[in-house]
Amino acid sequence: MNNVLQRFHRYALSRIVWPLSLLVGVAMALGWQLAPDSVWSRLLAPLTSAAFVAAAFLFVEKKIRLQLWKVVYPELDFEGTWEGGTQYARQQVLAQSPEVPFKSFRKDHQIRFRQDCLNVWVAYDETEHYQGWNSTAATLFAH
Repeated sequence: MNNVLQRFHRYALSRIVWPLSLLVGVAMALGWQLAPDSVWSRLLAPLTSAAFVAAAFLFVEKKIRLQLWKVVYPELDFEGTWEGGTQYARQQVLAQSPEVPFKSFRKDHQIRFRQDCLNVWVAYDETEHYQGWNSTAATLFAH
């Protein structure tokens, strides 16, 4: 699953870099010829700057990473609240009172996952039962 989404992310980004670079190059070439010393040259300079190109690339990358992949691969979208349970079958730490035997029990809970096309993580602030643990309850991808 992770490899599919990583490949999609790289593929989508590679399809954005070339057109964006070409667009900036054409704008610079035509724009400076048509408007060497006019009002257009003041507008053209910021639009063809590296900062503008970087901002446009980062905007598109964020859209790909957070939204576009869900349209292309909806079956790999696990974001949301899930029901789960933890079965406590044996006691790992010594009991406070040895004469009381340990009884197996189950604790049901909800967990909220957040996801983009590169990572899945537990939304600690939105999951009541996992607040303050500072650990990932479910690791789906190796980083």
